[in-house]
Amino acid sequence: MINQAAFEPDALSLALVEGVRIAQKDLEEAGGANDLDQVRTLIQGVSRQAVDKRVNDGSLLAVPRPRNRRAYPTLQFNRDGSIVSGLKEVRQALPTDNAWVILNFLTRPEARLGGRKPIDVLKIADISLVVEAARRYGEQGA
Repeated sequence: MINQAAFEPDALSLALVEGVRIAQKDLEEAGGANDLDQVRTLIQGVSRQAVDKRVNDGSLLAVPRPRNRRAYPTLQFNRDGSIVSGLKEVRQALPTDNAWVILNFLTRPEARLGGRKPIDVLKIADISLVVEAARRYGEQGA
């Protein structure tokens, strides 16, 4: 007789699958994401290394995806393909380097910004206001 329980996923496997599902939902709610080739096209055909440099210096946000790939949330790009100003300053002000937390900060209404989303405030070039909200992110009270 075969033990069917031996073929059921363990708690770690179930947690990993749930994490991928949540990450996909977060990306969809943020407006989707570009892959590396799309980003290279948006920022005028720069090399993969140039994209990596921007991710590493904080001026471009990339979230990890399965199979060691990255996704680049579309919300950080203006309609002309340029990167939203102030992203690097906001990332430096946040008390985390976790790309998913940064994405969630940018996309969730923030009380310190009058209920507006930080990315929307950045797009109208009020960088200092978003930087201050980022510095205080996670503190008690609004």
